[in-house]
Amino acid sequence: MSEGLLALNAGLLRTLWAVSQGVRPVVVEYGNRHSGDRFLDMLSPAHQKLALAECAAFHAANEQFHESTTLRELFFGRDAATQNWDAVAQYNSFLQKYAKFYREPKSIAGVAVVVDTKVSDIAFLDALAARNLIYDVVFEEDATSENLTRYRIVIAAPSVAVRSGWKRYEDVMPAEFAAASPGSVTAPDSVVVNFNGQSQNSRILIHLLNYADVPVFDIDLKVKGQFATARLLSPDIAPQAIPVYSDEQFTYIRLPELQIYDLVVLEP
Repeated sequence: MSEGLLALNAGLLRTLWAVSQGVRPVVVEYGNRHSGDRFLDMLSPAHQKLALAECAAFHAANEQFHESTTLRELFFGRDAATQNWDAVAQYNSFLQKYAKFYREPKSIAGVAVVVDTKVSDIAFLDALAARNLIYDVVFEEDATSENLTRYRIVIAAPSVAVRSGWKRYEDVMPAEFAAASPGSVTAPDSVVVNFNGQSQNSRILIHLLNYADVPVFDIDLKVKGQFATARLLSPDIAPQAIPVYSDEQFTYIRLPELQIYDLVVLEP
């Protein structure tokens, strides 16, 4: 970010979704967001919320670590532990209430990133996600012309040799990425977005994560296609309908506020 480092796990989560082939459950426990030793130091409430939201936004479940010191502190009712637990309850309640929006996610990415079987390029994948590039991870052994035909752009990760029709990231023009993307966001660089559809309907879901310590206001979204309604759902603010404006190609939305996590539901 402009004022520090953006630490995210979106590249890893996209890789795990590729491993799952979109059907196997993915469960992730976050250890590196702890300050100090994970057995001795619990996540702050804000980081606990962000961990839960990040997993949900990229089609995984988050498993909390509540043993050792955390369990002891909960038993004795210490403030830090109960605030952490309250954060888990708040976000898990939201995810349970709106569970239908997290079922059967369908990729609408126009970009594939081919990686080796060792996934040597997680840092590269995280960097692409931080730039809000919407992409699918494809393993090199699965990178057949049949599997890649639906993508407008195929990028070879740094550890993968370029084949015919593939490109390096730096060789793709911004206009090409824009044409291949389902949408874009205008927001500070602390905001990371993911777009997906669902298998059984035509709605589009937009997940927004704020990695900064302060809220972000007035975020502009541009989405390919015409949509009649937009709903803003969040564990942090009250649900609300959002005005939409559409032209022949795009739908435009302005979100009033993003604290940690927002979900926008677009219906045709």
